[in-house]
Amino acid sequence: MGYMASEFVQLKWDAHSRRTTRLTENQYRAGDVFALGCCVYHVLTGGRHPFGDYPYMLEMAIMQGAPPNLDAIPPMAGRREVLARALIEATCDHDATARPSARTVMNHAFFLEATLSRERRPSRDAES
Repeated sequence: MGYMASEFVQLKWDAHSRRTTRLTENQYRAGDVFALGCCVYHVLTGGRHPFGDYPYMLEMAIMQGAPPNLDAIPPMAGRREVLARALIEATCDHDATARPSARTVMNHAFFLEATLSRERRPSRDAES
């Protein structure tokens, strides 16, 4: 619960908007990117949400346009923490048009550095 972007939370709570609003494919994609940012935060923080820990409070924070709270992101080696924060801030932007595309997220340095660091590690087969 709570991985809905502000444009979807608005529809959830406003019956008039639900009846009169037709979302575009781009808006749905932007909503998916928002949810992905929340999921990345959830994984990095052991289950936390970037907009709060209580369902109605986090929906209120999303509706009010509060910035994501990134305080629970743990320290990480190198630039990983800075990259994680930048990724989550971008994906959790309240302006759907300002969120990066899924392709941009997929190619974000946070994920690329993780891939490169895994590739540099010696394989377990080589250790045997």
